This record gives sequence, C-alpha cells and structure tokens, in this order.
Amino acid sequence: MFPTDPNLTFLSVSRFLLQIFVEAKCHDWWFILSLVLRDSTSLTDFIDDVIKLRDTTAESLSRMKDGIESLEAWAEQNW
Repeated sequence: MFPTDPNLTFLSVSRFLLQIFVEAKCHDWWFILSLVLRDSTSLTDFIDDVIKLRDTTAESLSRMKDGIESLEAWAEQNW
C-alpha cells in the first residue's frame, strides 16, 4: 500500500494527514504540517482561511503558537 522507502512513506502519510486536517479545519495541525512539508499552496490557503477568521478560535491560535515554538526548538536541536 505504501512505498517501501521510509522517506516516501513519511511524505505520503504526512500529505494524507495534511488533507484530513485541512478538511477538518484543524488550523494548528494544518499550519505545522504545511511548514514541515514546505507546502506553499497549503500555507496560502491556511493564511486566507485564518485572515477571514473562518472557524478559527483563540484556542486554535494558541496551539499554533505553541506548535511553532516547539518546531523551532526541535529545529535548533536537530539542525
């Protein structure tokens, strides 16, 4: 079902998860996965959705901030 190459498997699963989170309007995961995958189209769609404040809650924005901080800390340790 999935490719045998671990990198391709990661990308396939990540893109599948991104699509699920986009459809569910789960803004925090949508944003983080878009960054990790370097998906500029998804980031543009995300920004458009958040600017219009469609289904965006203060809690979701707070989780996004926490996720960005965690991603930055991880990147500093691993790069």
